[in-house]
Amino acid sequence: MKLGRQVIILDNQRFVGSVGWRQNEQSFNAFHAVNKSLPNTQVTYAFVNDANRITGDDAANGDLRMNTSLINLAYSGFSAGTLVGYDYLMDNDNQTLPGVPAASTQTLGLRFVGKYPLNSATLLYTAEYANQSDYADNPLSYDETYALGEFGALMSGITAKLGYEKLGGDGTVSVQTPLATLHAFNGWADKFLTTPKDGLEDVYVSVGKKLYGVELLASYHDYSSDNLDYDYGTELDFSAGMKINKSLSLLLKYANFSGDKNTTNVTKNLAVTKDVEKLWLQADVTF
Repeated sequence: MKLGRQVIILDNQRFVGSVGWRQNEQSFNAFHAVNKSLPNTQVTYAFVNDANRITGDDAANGDLRMNTSLINLAYSGFSAGTLVGYDYLMDNDNQTLPGVPAASTQTLGLRFVGKYPLNSATLLYTAEYANQSDYADNPLSYDETYALGEFGALMSGITAKLGYEKLGGDGTVSVQTPLATLHAFNGWADKFLTTPKDGLEDVYVSVGKKLYGVELLASYHDYSSDNLDYDYGTELDFSAGMKINKSLSLLLKYANFSGDKNTTNVTKNLAVTKDVEKLWLQADVTF
């Protein structure tokens, strides 16, 4: 059990994470308890009353006050993988921020992740489904779905994955994950930190390999809306990371988002379809 300001990471950080690669890591003022007394079972509960976000307290929406309960149950007794059930009850009460009560949501879901050895390769697979609905003082009434399917393989040091992720939207409201490590999902250009009101469907492929001590990773994304089914654009991402010694690591990271300008619905999402190119050079020093 832990009480105070802390990092909380649940599963793959899609709903709750630390945004750990940013200089100002996300943390929570919370009570956090983990119980592993049952065989192959982990029960996690957290009550959060403040989210300290990467933008800092002085930035808009940087400090998010809430009365949020996070419930996560994981069972790893299956030979094929781990089954997770979760219920995240996010109750925002910071009335100084416009629209915050409308971000109060309940997200109830199931997740299964595993791997299976097959001859010289290892199969990798993940399936997840969740329902997000209004909660607490949210003035809106809605039910939207989150879905993830990912299949891949590890062979000869190469990891390749093909995936599909959906964050539902109906043109008025869409699935949101404000406590997530958002940068890790839907491309590094950060075009979809806030899910568009028409939702998001992301079809992606990635390939990674360690070569001469350098961790290489490349991915390609094809984005479209859930509602009305029109294109947002495509994105190509690339990274190369290397550990020089015990105290120094280097990272090169590149993202190139190309917006679709031909859709008849582009006027609804001008910001989403604007081209973006980003380059990071990063050094980490441990002492």
